[in-house]
Amino acid sequence: MKQQIQQACVFVTALSCEARPLLDKWKFKQIESSPFPIYYAVDKNWLLIVSGIGKKACATAVGYLGGKLASGYLTELNSTAEVIYNQSAIWINFGIAGHNSHPLGRGMMIHKIYDASPSSISSKGEVFYPFRLPYFDSEEIHCYDKPQSSYPLIGLVDMESAAFFYSASLFSNNELIHLYKVVSDNSQNSADNINKNDIIALLNEHTTKLQEITDKLLDMTQVRFTELHKMNQQVRDWAQHFIDGYHFSSTQKQQLNEQLRGCYVMGVDPISLVGALTGGLTPITGGLTPSKNTSKNININSSKKVAAEVIRKLKAELENTPKLKRS
Repeated sequence: MKQQIQQACVFVTALSCEARPLLDKWKFKQIESSPFPIYYAVDKNWLLIVSGIGKKACATAVGYLGGKLASGYLTELNSTAEVIYNQSAIWINFGIAGHNSHPLGRGMMIHKIYDASPSSISSKGEVFYPFRLPYFDSEEIHCYDKPQSSYPLIGLVDMESAAFFYSASLFSNNELIHLYKVVSDNSQNSADNINKNDIIALLNEHTTKLQEITDKLLDMTQVRFTELHKMNQQVRDWAQHFIDGYHFSSTQKQQLNEQLRGCYVMGVDPISLVGALTGGLTPITGGLTPSKNTSKNININSSKKVAAEVIRKLKAELENTPKLKRS
């Protein structure tokens, strides 16, 4: 019998009560208790880990489970299924957050993360950009080291988001790393008045929405899996010609490749976009390459500026993409 390829999906919660609605919905069974509680849904090959509160706890938990995935953890758990994991795993942080004015119980995804406190995870003021998933409401979030008694005028607040995204990005592609937060407190309802039963009740109302999000991500990864690899090869071939012509640094090469992957997942045509920025591209049989005039008579200093501008432009385009342009 041909082995079925299943997409790995990992949920991360800070609290056990945040995990409870997911454990009940998808029938997770506990497989580890230390150093972190880990749960496994055998029929789906999905995992859930409870990290504990705060950036360091979250970063450590994601690193712990990410390392196990990279070592074939899911294959050990279910040897009957061929599993896509590690670089193509979906990571979702699910839990509560505060907001200045949003009503209690409102849920939304996150498209921008501010690390509002300095830490060993990242520097204060660092910003992360999860990819916008089409058709779902999203908000920015501010990540602090301690509980907050006041709220920014714009954005949610929590204590794990920056660490989650940074750490998960070490093990998966950024376009597959997402956060879904439910408002549990605001300026009129203090976080001090929340108990675990309140949290379970709030999050129970969002398991259907989380199922929709997960299904969308699974569709993006499974349906397009073969096509994505073909597209990636075409883009890589084109990108190599482009990199050679514009003297990209090693870091810029990595940044360009990351943005190109994101462009395809989000339905943005990177080749046309970069062509408009740099003076046009010429299609050739079997792929696309920069036109001869694109890199002609460009000195190294100016080409480095072009490289930086291309990366900036691609990133900005992805951040402002409201919906998929591909069917």
